[in-house]
Amino acid sequence: MTETELKQILLAMKEQQATTSYPAEALASEMLQHIGSTDLVLRDTLIYSLFSEWITEANVLDFNTLKALFVQLQGEQFLFKGIGQSETDHVFTRSFSVLLITLILNTNNRNHFLAHDELSQVETNLIQYLQQENDLRGFVAEKGWAHSVAHAADAVNELLQGNHQIDCDYTVLLEILIGAVLNGNSHLRDDEDALILVPIFTLLEKGLPKRVLVDHIMRFPAFLEEQYLLLDEFNYWNLYANTKQFLRSLYFKTKNNRKYTSIHRASERILEGFTHD
Repeated sequence: MTETELKQILLAMKEQQATTSYPAEALASEMLQHIGSTDLVLRDTLIYSLFSEWITEANVLDFNTLKALFVQLQGEQFLFKGIGQSETDHVFTRSFSVLLITLILNTNNRNHFLAHDELSQVETNLIQYLQQENDLRGFVAEKGWAHSVAHAADAVNELLQGNHQIDCDYTVLLEILIGAVLNGNSHLRDDEDALILVPIFTLLEKGLPKRVLVDHIMRFPAFLEEQYLLLDEFNYWNLYANTKQFLRSLYFKTKNNRKYTSIHRASERILEGFTHD
């Protein structure tokens, strides 16, 4: 089915000119093939919205179908399609695959249909994805949201919210999450720094010692000094700006919260050393 044909069907359904009598699994398969479309109406308003409704609200897709979709989304043609590239349209396939994975994890947290090994596998794949994703664009003109880091943060947080005990050490996962935004490939401008804090604070709530986060951010100045010698000017100043923005978000998130006083003071101390705006 072409994008145009699929868009016509979904628009008709949205406008209630057609019903969901079109076989749901067949339609889901067609939507999945176009999950990375650069047509933002087709991708965001129609495909993602319908998947969201079917997976989390309407229970149109049964658990066996969701399990199969869950596995497919983690494959080379979806989560890892073009991984490592920057500023190519494959980012939409990767990013929206993560969004669908998040929807399935959310549904699993309420219904518990995924097995331990399936959750362990998605954990491994999400970590690998965070480590390898190089396209950090937020909103892309005329094509809509890519927002790969933000979507991955949502998925990790959904995984942490479930009953599954993750295999990855919390300290290691913290480093991976922070590493996703402390990146010089581009200047993050669309709240990625604030959104990555969501799973980080879930880790803290689940037992990650606050001193681990404090120790990590206290190493930021030395890290920047090392990277200054290794990166070209463009990438270094992107990294500098992203680090500063992350610290600002951390500072304001912990402000006036006695539970996180040590983190707040540490972020304030490091921010005082940033002299460039």
